Order: sequence, then structure tokens, then C-alpha cells
Amino acid sequence: MKTQTTDSSDYVFSLDDLKPGEEAVIAGYQDDIADEMRLLEMGLIIGSIVRLVKIAPFGDPIQIRVRGTDISLRRALAKRILTRPTQLNHDERRN
Repeated sequence: MKTQTTDSSDYVFSLDDLKPGEEAVIAGYQDDIADEMRLLEMGLIIGSIVRLVKIAPFGDPIQIRVRGTDISLRRALAKRILTRPTQLNHDERRN
């Protein structure tokens, strides 16, 4: 899921869209996410920088690093976590 917000400089995409080694800033969660409290407890707080470390051989789960901790998430859950590119990745994502 790749969407544009009202401000053309704020490109929002799902955590699932990252490639290994890329970073993004957590921007929010989709409305229908039931695990929001669990994600917050794991450190996936809005404004935190998250890096995709690696993807499992068959594509699920993915390993992310947030606040110095590695976490594995199912892709279905990662698709519902909204992110924005970091300043370093911003120009790459816009093109």
C-alpha cells in the first residue's frame, strides 16, 4: 500500500514496502489494527525510526530493528504499520 497524504512532501507507505537496509519513521497504524497496544509495548511508537534487517527465505516473517531491538513481524501485520521515509531515504522514495 503506497499512498500520498495531502502534503506532497509526506509520502506514506507501509512497513512491508521497505527493502533490507532501508529505514523509515513510524507514522501511525491503519484504523483496523487490533494489535496496536502490543506494538506500542514492543517499541513501535509513532516517531521511532525502524530499519528492515532481513526478510525470511519465503518472505514471511520480516526482521526489523527499532530502538536497538530486533523484532520479527508477520508481513500481514507489517502492511498495517504506516511509515514515512527518513530524511536520507526521502529523495529516493520520491523518484
